[in-house]
Amino acid sequence: MKTSVTIILFMTISHISMSQNIDKIPETTATGKMEVGFSSGYFTNFNEYWGFSELAIQGWGWNLIARYPLKSILSGKINLFYGYVDRVSISPWEAIDNTSQFQKIGLVEEVFDIYRPENGHPDGFWFPNYRNKSKSLNADLIFSISNLISKIDKKEFSWEIYGSIGFGLLNKNYSLNLYDDNGDFYSDLIRKVQFDFNTFNTSEGRKKLRKDIPKFFDNSYETESEIRPINLFSYSFNGGISKSIGDRFLIGFEFRKLFYPKSEKLKSLPFRTFTQLATDDIKGEFYSLNFSYRLF
Repeated sequence: MKTSVTIILFMTISHISMSQNIDKIPETTATGKMEVGFSSGYFTNFNEYWGFSELAIQGWGWNLIARYPLKSILSGKINLFYGYVDRVSISPWEAIDNTSQFQKIGLVEEVFDIYRPENGHPDGFWFPNYRNKSKSLNADLIFSISNLISKIDKKEFSWEIYGSIGFGLLNKNYSLNLYDDNGDFYSDLIRKVQFDFNTFNTSEGRKKLRKDIPKFFDNSYETESEIRPINLFSYSFNGGISKSIGDRFLIGFEFRKLFYPKSEKLKSLPFRTFTQLATDDIKGEFYSLNFSYRLF
């Protein structure tokens, strides 16, 4: 009985406190005002195996947004997105001249000819360092949780909490970091990073390699890969929170989980070639700050 009274008292105080701190505004997104804006934040992508032998050095994304209310708790949003992820392998790959259809391992693509010993490279090794670039056009259906609460509780909030599902088209292409600041190919990297398989086969050793290897690259990504631009169908699940600043401006945070199943052509690529490595991602994540403006 004492516990029940305490719970009821706590809920009553919480309700009164929340009611006093709600900033009521004339209109919310779901009552008829279109929004335009942009977002920017951290972008990365994943596959099932990268955690062991590959490192995401950095990633970033930008998004242009147009949102229009459909009903009191539903709205539609169009997203035009561009993002990139820079990656490096922590194990060296060899530029072997593979002419046999049964031996396709390593840097077999023509763009790596400058790394082949027969063409003058001193050792024939490179740690794959490349930029995975994504462009997408998505349409989202947004469900406003806070507006649903407003309809039930007859209150309006300056905060909006929402979830959404989206569908769209994704375009991916890739560029490589094959040359240093002086325009020379990278060489002697195995000695410089002190790579050996005894180090690679321990968690502490891989941690050290992840820290040291990126220091030897200039992050220029000056060379376009031979991988043709890839177009894929994508879908996403999203959630976010935003706050009204006055009657017109909104600021918020959004998390987007993006999925893009591989095409049959990509699934059939030879194992352990650079093209197979670079195109092996199947999902992405985008954490962004959003800035929007309500139109009349």
